[in-house]
Amino acid sequence: MGICSRCGNYACQECFSGQLGQCAECQRRNPVGSFPLTRDNWSLEGVFGHAWRTLNNDRWPILWGAWVLAMPYVALVLAPTFVMVGQVMSGGAAPEDLNSPRFRVIASATYLVGMVVGSPLLLGLFAFMAARVQGRILGPVRAVREQLGRVGPFVVLLALTMPIVYAIGSLAPAPAQPGVGSLQEIAFTTLVAILVNLAVAPVVTIQYMAMVELVLDHGASAPQALKTTLRNVAHRPLLALSTTLVIGIMLGLSLACCLLPGIYFMPFSLLAFATLCLAIRAH
Repeated sequence: MGICSRCGNYACQECFSGQLGQCAECQRRNPVGSFPLTRDNWSLEGVFGHAWRTLNNDRWPILWGAWVLAMPYVALVLAPTFVMVGQVMSGGAAPEDLNSPRFRVIASATYLVGMVVGSPLLLGLFAFMAARVQGRILGPVRAVREQLGRVGPFVVLLALTMPIVYAIGSLAPAPAQPGVGSLQEIAFTTLVAILVNLAVAPVVTIQYMAMVELVLDHGASAPQALKTTLRNVAHRPLLALSTTLVIGIMLGLSLACCLLPGIYFMPFSLLAFATLCLAIRAH
């Protein structure tokens, strides 16, 4: 019936959409009618605008589904921090212990365990958000169930990258406690901490985008998803990294907030990230 404008394959009458000029498989990967951004025509404003409209068009189901998937995962990842903060508040540990290299290495290792155990939740969360920004409805339980089979050694390896960077960064001097040390020492240690976190940002970008690619392309293996992600990010690297950095700041603020701001902006940040990934991979 026609030749797909996206992949170049021949398509029969049943699979070909003359209006879109795409085969059925390409329509599934990049539903043109419901996703307005393209690989060459997306911006920071376009990413956040589409995410905002998606959230407000179906607010409560998205908020409910996002937190149902996110809360167990966050609990697994932040468990050591919760325990240590509780010890400090109860007087069982000193406040400066929170900045010790030993605690940060333990926290990174526990983070790795939590991320591996929670990988189906994380992949399900990405699948849930990606479906929403594409205009599809996918329930949180079904999203996790569909991703159980995708968790393998390579996904664990992806999960391993960020804790390793954090563990290396934990050997650097920690920001000094208020009132401890000179002003120069506080400025230096704070600068080191900022640089370490900026160094982690590209790793986080590639790691999470590869997981989203794995969710979106059901036929791809995890190494193929990583290879595709690196190629897509290289297409517009500065805009991709800057957008991800803004999303990361929003996620951090949403977790630090309480009540309605945090409840609302965590799903919004993840919708923006899913929109970014779809825009980068769109052809």
